This record gives sequence, structure tokens and C-alpha cells, in this order.
Amino acid sequence: MGRPSKTVSAMSENRRIHRAKNEINERETQEKSFATNKKIIESAEVKRNPIAHKKFVEIKGLFDKVELNDALIGNPINRYCLLYSECLDLENKIGENKDLKVRLEEKHENDEIEFLDYMNFLSNLEKSFFKLDSLLMARRDMMLKIERESLMTVAAKLRAIPKNPKKDKDEEEDPMNKFILKKGGLNYG
Repeated sequence: MGRPSKTVSAMSENRRIHRAKNEINERETQEKSFATNKKIIESAEVKRNPIAHKKFVEIKGLFDKVELNDALIGNPINRYCLLYSECLDLENKIGENKDLKVRLEEKHENDEIEFLDYMNFLSNLEKSFFKLDSLLMARRDMMLKIERESLMTVAAKLRAIPKNPKKDKDEEEDPMNKFILKKGGLNYG
């Protein structure tokens, strides 16, 4: 599958416009029709969370830079920032579990804890670790889906723009079709 079309502004920045002027004008009007002309708004929940807020500001800056800061993608971006914060929290808890495991092993090596107690604590730590890890993986999966969807939304906006401008009625009939029909159509056999 080919790459999605670039916006007219992206094509002009790269000085790679190999399109007719009427096609460029048509694409520009179509691109403008998909914009809401409203900026992404940070949700109250993201504002309250310092990690999510920092990520939101970073992402919003990136969308500003590529001129795709549009309110249509605000909700997924807010959700993404909250998931990012939750992932960091889960990673910290996993790190704490690893530290607890090291201290537990040290206590066992120094005979400060009985073997059965050590095995019970170790078993509980392992269960906790796997539960946290599965929660982390689920959130990372959700983040990946949001990332894909956000990119697909941008790509879908570009794909929805017709690549060829609308033709005038004079140009509608293809000269080759006229010639083929005049000669009796195509014979396949």
C-alpha cells in the first residue's frame, strides 16, 4: 500500500508539487473543509494530573507544528495522556516490586526469614508483578491503538481529499474511450 497523500502545505514545503494548479486549488479547499478551526482542548482530568498535563502540552505542540491541531482529535489525545501517566505509575510499582524482591532475597540469604514465609512472600510478589505487568501491557495496547487511530484519522482526512480535481463537462469524455467505442469496443476473445 502506498503512502497517504501529503497536504498541499507539506508538498509546497518540500517543493515537490507535480500537480496541476486546479488540482492543488481543489485539494486546498477540500483540506480546509475537513478542519473544525478549533484547537485541541485539555480536559480537567488531564490538567489535574501533572504527568498527563506535561505529555498533553508536548503532543499539542507537535500537532501545532504540523498544523493538525484540530478539536476532532482532542478526546483521544486526552485519553492517551492519561494512559501515559497510568503506564508510568504502573512501571514505578513494578520497580518497587523488584526492589521488594531483592530485599526479600537478602533477608532469606541472611536467614532473617523462614523458608516457608520466604516462599509465600515470593509467590505473592510474583503474582503482584504479573498482575501489574498485564495491566501495563493492556494500557500500552490501548495507547498503541490510539496512536494508530490518531494517525489514521490524519491519513483518512488526506485520503478523503480527491486526488484529481473535478473535470469540466468538456473534459469528461476520455479521447481514448471515444476512439475505442468508435472502433467497435474491446474484443477479449
